[in-house]
Amino acid sequence: MTACYCRNDGYWTFYEGKADLVKPDVTPITRFTKVTGKPFPYAPTRRQDWVKRQKQHVRRATDAQQRRILPQSQGYRCALCRNPFLAGEPRETEHIIPKSQGGTDDLSHKRLVHPWCHRQRHQTDGRQWPRA
Repeated sequence: MTACYCRNDGYWTFYEGKADLVKPDVTPITRFTKVTGKPFPYAPTRRQDWVKRQKQHVRRATDAQQRRILPQSQGYRCALCRNPFLAGEPRETEHIIPKSQGGTDDLSHKRLVHPWCHRQRHQTDGRQWPRA
C-alpha cells in the first residue's frame, strides 16, 4: 500500500495519479457571514452588500487556489533555504521582485518562504522591519 499511495517526500503524502491529499495546514478555515432577514440580491437598498459579499467570495477562492498551488509547485519546501515546511509552521508569501520596485502580483511571481528566511533576505537588501 505504501508504494502505491505514498510519495517518498518525507511527509507521507498520499496521492493517486495527479491528485494529492491536501495537508491540514494548507486547508484554510473559512468564515462565512450569515445573511439576516429576508434579503434579496437585486433589491436596490441591499445591492452594495451583495456586491461586497461577491468580492469576498472571489477573493477567498483566489487565495485558496494560491495556497494549494504554491506549496505543490515548490515541493513543499522553502524557496530560499530549501528546507521542507513542517505541519503548522508559519509561511510567508514573498514577491520575487518587490512590488515597490515594479514587481507584479501574479502567482508566477510569488513564492513561499519561512518568515525568518524572508527577513534575512530583506536584511541583506537593506529593508527595515517594524519592531514589535
